[in-house]
Amino acid sequence: MDDAQAPASVVVLGAGVDVPMGLPTVDNLARSLIAFTSGDGRSVNDALRDKIKNVHLNLKAIGGDAGEHLLQRLFENPGDVSVKLKGIKAKISAADQVGPIGQVIDRLCDMAEQNEAPPSLIADLAKIIDRDVPSKLGGNIVDPRRIALDPIVRDAVRMTFEQVLLTGELSSSERQFVGELVAATSNLEELLASQFLRFSRTSILAERRNYLYLAWLLWAYVKWTATNATQQGRPSICHLLSNVDAAVITFNYTNFFSRDFGSAVCHFHGSIREYLRLEDRTIVANDELLNSAGSIKEIANLFANHLRLEVESYPELDLPGIVPPLSFKPIMSPDQLTRWASAQERIQSASHIVIIGYSFSRADDHFNALLRRARSDVRVTIVNPDLLGVTRAALGALGDSVPNDLSVDDAGRIETGRVVGVRSRAEDVEADQLRGWLGISAS
Repeated sequence: MDDAQAPASVVVLGAGVDVPMGLPTVDNLARSLIAFTSGDGRSVNDALRDKIKNVHLNLKAIGGDAGEHLLQRLFENPGDVSVKLKGIKAKISAADQVGPIGQVIDRLCDMAEQNEAPPSLIADLAKIIDRDVPSKLGGNIVDPRRIALDPIVRDAVRMTFEQVLLTGELSSSERQFVGELVAATSNLEELLASQFLRFSRTSILAERRNYLYLAWLLWAYVKWTATNATQQGRPSICHLLSNVDAAVITFNYTNFFSRDFGSAVCHFHGSIREYLRLEDRTIVANDELLNSAGSIKEIANLFANHLRLEVESYPELDLPGIVPPLSFKPIMSPDQLTRWASAQERIQSASHIVIIGYSFSRADDHFNALLRRARSDVRVTIVNPDLLGVTRAALGALGDSVPNDLSVDDAGRIETGRVVGVRSRAEDVEADQLRGWLGISAS
């Protein structure tokens, strides 16, 4: 089947494809990155911090187990933290965003102050259970370690504080405090996107340092993990695709394809095999030292002696060629426009689209919009372990209605209109299955 006879087949690869290669999903990414910096990647982290200097971003405060760091700090030490929060509230007021967030701050501070139990109350409570306590020991009524913000409140606070960080209203200590709060209520992708906005929209050196550090650290972790997977010979669905006549669009920064085939893959979010020369917005994809670096020693040397990471020399900086996960994608280089136009052409001309390990998240609304421009008769196959939820999201992305009785049958399949869902992990897909989904006859 060639282009003259019929439209091309397209395979779209999401993050789930790289899980068997040792790369984590978004939920586990922060934890994996922290483990990397304190374990195998310690010297890489040290080299990066030494080159960029004065990075105040605390990785251990990012999301996950530290997600309620704000409440714990506030309820453990309301006198100190509430003063900071109320001072920041005044800065939010200057940005015309005080309304509901100001009410949240006031109520949280009031709750934290009311949570303090004076020594006399603690002593009276101790008598009830016949326990001795120091006479001057106060305490808390509610355990600060067991309090969680409602998700709506958490996300609204994070988004408002992100906006405040884009202004020059905060002092350096307030900026560091608010930055910690944003990190504590974000997953790594959200934080990367937030840091990029601050990098691009402010001239504050601290914000530029934070993004440069976080982005290159993520690049180092992915590059090292991908190198290890390749050396261990781990199987990837990318190896199957190298022998299938189909266009490929991937959301992963990695490249597990054969060398010849890999050059034809559309890396929608960029690649670990390239970086951006910021001053002229040029994508550099043929840097031998960058592409060959895979060991801890080689990556540390790359940071120390090769890449331009001195923020004071802005815009003469090198940024990793990865696109932050924003709903409205930033245009970092004209090459990105060409790449996205290529993806659009592939989608619009396809008769068969197979989407593997992709979640249709809001951060990928740009690509989801491209899917809505696919041919009305396109055959779309969704391959995912979480089949029901992802198929619902896929139908929404395509602009198709979601049946009320949508369900997975006993064979682990869903079929509705032009969409077929298959419950499977990427690593379990076989070549003949893939060719069948793509409408390609067996050879």
